[in-house]
Amino acid sequence: MPTMTMTREQLSALATESLTAAEEAFAAHRQHAAPAMSRIQCVAGCEYCCHISVGVTAAEATLIAGHLAGQSRLKRDAVLRGLKRVAGVATGARLAKRIACPFLAKKSCSIYAIRPFACRGWNSADAEACRRMLETADQGFPVPVYRPQRELFAGAAAALADRLGAGASGELCAMVLKALG
Repeated sequence: MPTMTMTREQLSALATESLTAAEEAFAAHRQHAAPAMSRIQCVAGCEYCCHISVGVTAAEATLIAGHLAGQSRLKRDAVLRGLKRVAGVATGARLAKRIACPFLAKKSCSIYAIRPFACRGWNSADAEACRRMLETADQGFPVPVYRPQRELFAGAAAALADRLGAGASGELCAMVLKALG
């Protein structure tokens, strides 16, 4: 069903279903890949990757917009200001100016439970490399990743985007603003 004919509720439900299925697949993988995954250095409070641009589908953006609608006016307004400030700013500029994701609050993702596929897939086997990427604003800086995690969530995002049709994907901040209408 193309995005244009789907309601907000249908888009949110589709995002939730897709995110749940991908997480279940990754959980099954994780049971068999514990030794390889032990190299991942991502921990709570690490925010280096929260300064790069993130692509999302309209379904993911709609789910996040629905979550924002349920927040206090004060929180929602603060996030809206951040979304407007960051929307369309390229990764290089975000890194150079150290502009964090508007959903980052006190070194923690405020939408962690419903974070986009791109965020779920991002990981690092070298926290120092992530720090250097942010400090040098070098998008090409090599950050070693656990590829199965990256590829599983990227594949899930691509499948969802294909299901939604052309024009149903874009940069996180711009897409959430669009979903908020």
